[in-house]
Amino acid sequence: MRSLRLAAAAILAGAVAVAVLGGAALAAPVGLAPGFPAARIKLDPASTPVNMPGPITLTATVVDWRGAAVPNVTVVFASVTDPQKPTQLGKGTTDRAGHVTFVYSNSKEPRIDVIQATFTDGLEVHKSNRAFIAWQSGTPATAIASPAAITVTPACFQPATAVTLASDTFKPGSPRAGRCPAGDLHHHRRRRELQSL
Repeated sequence: MRSLRLAAAAILAGAVAVAVLGGAALAAPVGLAPGFPAARIKLDPASTPVNMPGPITLTATVVDWRGAAVPNVTVVFASVTDPQKPTQLGKGTTDRAGHVTFVYSNSKEPRIDVIQATFTDGLEVHKSNRAFIAWQSGTPATAIASPAAITVTPACFQPATAVTLASDTFKPGSPRAGRCPAGDLHHHRRRRELQSL
C-alpha cells in the first residue's frame, strides 16, 4: 500500500514539473522556415556534380525549434555512402548565424559520395538531409557521327550475304558471292508465277 502512495506521489510530482517547466515550451509554436527539415539542421548544396579533384564547399545550418540560429554547436560531417560504415570526414563549429562550412576534395576516382551533417543537443542526435556529390573525371562523352552506311538488297534476302557495308574510314566489307539456295529459287519462281496470273 505504501508503494502505491509513493508511485502516485512520484507521478503527481512529475506532472507538476512538466506543467511548470515545460508548459511554455509545449505551448509555443514551432517557427521553422518552410522547407527547413524538422531535424533543425540543413546541408547545402543538396546534390551537385563536381569536376575532380574539386574542391567542394558544403554548408550546414543549425537552428533551434523556433527557427533561430544556434551558434557554437559542433557539427560532424560524415560520408554515409555505406550506411553500415559511416566515415567521419571532419567537423566544425557553427558561427553566430548558425552556419558551418566544410571543404573537401577527391583525387582518387570518379564516384558519388553521400554526405550527412549531424549535431547533438544533449538529448538526441540531429541528422541533416543527405547531399549527393557526383565526382566527374572529365567532360561528358559526346556522340560522333558515323560515316558508315548499310544497304540491304531484297532480291535474294539472306541475312548473312545480303548486307553491304560502306565507309570512307575503313575498308568496306562485302558479302561473299553465292547463289540462292534451291528453296529460295523455288520461292522466287512461285512468286513470279503468281504475279503473272
